Amino acid sequence: MTRYIVDDSWRRDGAVVFAGSPLTRFTFSGTAFVEQLEAGADTAGANPELVDRLLEAGAIHPLPCAHPFGLHDVTVVIPAHADTPDDLDALATLVAALPEATGVIIVDDASPHPIPATGHARVLRQPVRRGPAAARNAGLREVNTPFVAFIDDDVAPPPCLLDDLLAWFVDERVGLVAPRIESRPGTSILARYERARSPLDLGGTEARVRAGTRVSWVPSAMWLCRTEAIRAVDGFDESMTTGEDVDCVWRLDRAGWRCRYQPSVSCLHEPRTTWTAWLAQRAGYGRSAAALAQRHGTLVAPVRTTTTIAAAWSVGAFVSPIVGALIAAFGALRLSRALQPVSNAQIARLSVRTHRHAGAMFASALTRTWWPLALVAALVSRRARGVVVLAAMIPAAVEWRQRHAAIDPVRYLVLRVLDDAAYGFGVWQGVRRQRSADAVLPSITGG
Repeated sequence: MTRYIVDDSWRRDGAVVFAGSPLTRFTFSGTAFVEQLEAGADTAGANPELVDRLLEAGAIHPLPCAHPFGLHDVTVVIPAHADTPDDLDALATLVAALPEATGVIIVDDASPHPIPATGHARVLRQPVRRGPAAARNAGLREVNTPFVAFIDDDVAPPPCLLDDLLAWFVDERVGLVAPRIESRPGTSILARYERARSPLDLGGTEARVRAGTRVSWVPSAMWLCRTEAIRAVDGFDESMTTGEDVDCVWRLDRAGWRCRYQPSVSCLHEPRTTWTAWLAQRAGYGRSAAALAQRHGTLVAPVRTTTTIAAAWSVGAFVSPIVGALIAAFGALRLSRALQPVSNAQIARLSVRTHRHAGAMFASALTRTWWPLALVAALVSRRARGVVVLAAMIPAAVEWRQRHAAIDPVRYLVLRVLDDAAYGFGVWQGVRRQRSADAVLPSITGG
């Protein structure tokens, strides 16, 4: 691939560019090359080492182009556990939507009644139910094509899905490409909320996937992988009942494979239809945090920031906003000295952006992972009570407006609070089971 687009984070100040996630500084000896990138021009052969650095940082993204792969190069693996006739109907619909040129393996994860052969798919039955990670691995062992697609049985893929995603594998370092997973539209309050705030929907901006960045993971409801890449990291961790996709994509990234999120292609996903199932799903996601922390350390921390930023927000929220602002200004001054000759205007924009991100991160931690502690503090301190209320209300109001949620803001706020509380409850369950507090501790670095 020789044509690229710059990331939404791209900001240029003369020959200095800030871009990627997290923001990275690039200094160019001239502006001709960077102007080519900004214009989306062909950069074939122009500084491949720099292009590679920009791709790794998520500062630029490749544009799709003609590729040599065919649908016969892909095998689809569908992990399935069918309890009802509706489950079988959904499975048959999914198989019918897949091109006949692809191989399809349904891994029957010990359904009460064996899943019958459907369409052009073959069925591999597991004698004991072991969960989706083990089912995907069982299917992976049967794959003999260069690419393997993992698709959950409650996903509705568009006809062009596989062919469109194959385009990004022209880059030999790409090991995984994932589309956007959107919640299927519905009329109930829960369906409308899920449409606006599904945990599987990572938004409409493409990204390089890496822990600690804007898109830190991608749900395995639909992945297209290079078979050798997913086998090189031994597939999914079968000891994990949730969070196995997060663990797998981080191991792929650590092994040197590029993982990409491409929302130009999207699939529909069936949301939970009952309140109990919805809350149980969120708690399950939370429980995975402790297991992930044991495997990946501070990458799972609810807050990851610097000492100066943490001090500015903590002091500003709980002691004095004026003192907090002075600490933030001191941090901006230090940044200005470190990034010379970048203009003061650019420094100000970077500082505002950094603190806005940090504020959102602290607010999320207070209302999700740390909510039991925040609740206790709110019961004994008026200031803490005000901080917690603002942490819940302001992000919810901004999110409701940005995502054009099809429910009123009050109910959106209530559902968001329940959503976050269920996740946090699951986190603390995982902490108790793993006997480790790593998943709830912040990661504060110097600076």
